[in-house]
Amino acid sequence: MDDNRELIRVLDKRAVDTVGLIDDYYSLTWTERYFEAGDFELELPISYDQDNIIKIGNYLSIDDSTAAQAMLIENIRPYNDGDKTALVVSGHGAEYLLHQRMIPDVQTRVGTSVEDLMQLYIQWHASNCVDTDRIIPQIYNVFQTPTITTPYYEVIGEINLYDLIVQMAKATGVGWKLTWQLGGFLFIAYEGLNRSWTQSPVVNNPVIFSDVFDNVISSSFYMSQGDTANLCRVLCPEEVTYTDVDVWEEGKGEPIGIDRHEMLLTTQLDRYGVTPPLDDAGVLQILQVRGRAELNSKKMRGVFEGDFDINAPFRFGVDFNMGDMVDCYLQGRLSIARVVELVRTYSPDGKKTLLSMDFSVNPDFPHIIFTPSN
Repeated sequence: MDDNRELIRVLDKRAVDTVGLIDDYYSLTWTERYFEAGDFELELPISYDQDNIIKIGNYLSIDDSTAAQAMLIENIRPYNDGDKTALVVSGHGAEYLLHQRMIPDVQTRVGTSVEDLMQLYIQWHASNCVDTDRIIPQIYNVFQTPTITTPYYEVIGEINLYDLIVQMAKATGVGWKLTWQLGGFLFIAYEGLNRSWTQSPVVNNPVIFSDVFDNVISSSFYMSQGDTANLCRVLCPEEVTYTDVDVWEEGKGEPIGIDRHEMLLTTQLDRYGVTPPLDDAGVLQILQVRGRAELNSKKMRGVFEGDFDINAPFRFGVDFNMGDMVDCYLQGRLSIARVVELVRTYSPDGKKTLLSMDFSVNPDFPHIIFTPSN
């Protein structure tokens, strides 16, 4: 086996156990994420087209994965570039299994732990449904006592289960995954640690990307205003007290004048359609959460792109992990970023690791993308 290639396990669709190993592939791109399902693309010799282990619904796993991640095979296609014929296999992380289930009715949970809610919705609509035909037996029906107390305020209408969990995660800064256990997948919610100097008191060793630490090989910076908004006018025609509400970033004053960039969100809310009925404070809180959720995707975008060393002096998987917040001193700017995506590529040209960091924790620099070296 080539030293640049990671051994791939093929897992059966139903038993979720190893049915084969692959070490002779051409290339593999393996992406894991904090808020969303990861994805992969695998290029194989065309002979695998006749191999019954490479089929839709089976899973792939690699030992390099930081979270016992398994990926679902969703697409298989032959490929010919004139020099070689290959089989290209791709798909999403096992978390995407939740995309197969819909939440058909309105359910209200106000101020409940977000981890508690995530587990409940997965139980109700995937692992322990009243309608047993809806159960996905490969997802373990294990309820763990929540350790994340961050509350989530929302009224849930018709929505895809996967989209709901992602929505909850992004709104609260909580990561989640379905980890591969023998025979199935276990849901885990987790929070990254603050490894920046903003922590007080300092309980985690800070992690810094800077020329001072010789872990910045090259970088560039740009900002784009694009389709930005900093105030959301939430319209709720059915509501009596709050037919419209102006929402802006929590902890900041209302933007005015030329610095005010508005957007509109029309939504529905029946305060009497739940038990007990929502009071004015509950209605206002839910409309504010919906407005801020829309604003999260409309922030000004600042991006650093560069080549970084994540093996020294700070090592990914040892000194910092997915979801952690780190300090970045780059091109005269100090920013705090959350690690939200890890991309590994394996090919005859070598092994490479790409890291993406989200600057939404710092409104002035909401997004950063790194390309670290090995």
